[in-house]
Amino acid sequence: MDQQDLVKSNQFSQNPHFFNYLEKQIFIIYSIAFTFLRFLFYCHSLISYEVNDRGIETV
Repeated sequence: MDQQDLVKSNQFSQNPHFFNYLEKQIFIIYSIAFTFLRFLFYCHSLISYEVNDRGIETV
């Protein structure tokens, strides 16, 4: 375990740009997922509103 930790710390110390790149990728993925979820909720509210509207119209 100690050797693996040393290897990881050496990789990060040698390649700090990789960590920044990883952080940016994670942020981009989270932002895309968040906007996609908002879009899904928006479509779901539209569909449920239409269904309720039709239900009121038929009744």
